[in-house]
Amino acid sequence: MPTNQSIADELKGQKIVNAYHVEEDGGYWVAELESGPEFSFRFMTEIVAAEQQAKLSREFDEQQAGTRPREYPEGRMGLLDEGALLLKVGEANGKICIEFAKSVQWLAMPPEMAMALAASLIQKCEALRGGK
Repeated sequence: MPTNQSIADELKGQKIVNAYHVEEDGGYWVAELESGPEFSFRFMTEIVAAEQQAKLSREFDEQQAGTRPREYPEGRMGLLDEGALLLKVGEANGKICIEFAKSVQWLAMPPEMAMALAASLIQKCEALRGGK
């Protein structure tokens, strides 16, 4: 069985003639070599992003089920503050959706987090509008 190093040695100096991304199975890249064989790979950032996404998804589910401990990363803002709130920004039926893990009466966040939420909403809007 070849080792990672032997595979890397074999690929050195090879010219990639075509490369594309496949969305199935968590997403991966396929590269076709000039010499004929092809191989698939994932960038470390894609692996980390997938692991982070899975972690956030578990935490979201825990908060929805009421089993996630309350956290106050910015300090408690008063008696009505129920702690950190997880949310998902997505799209359904051509609309931008924000899904909260629990019922919400009000929401507060530092400016940096508000900017990140705004950027996420803008990114989803641009994707739905076809990058216009």
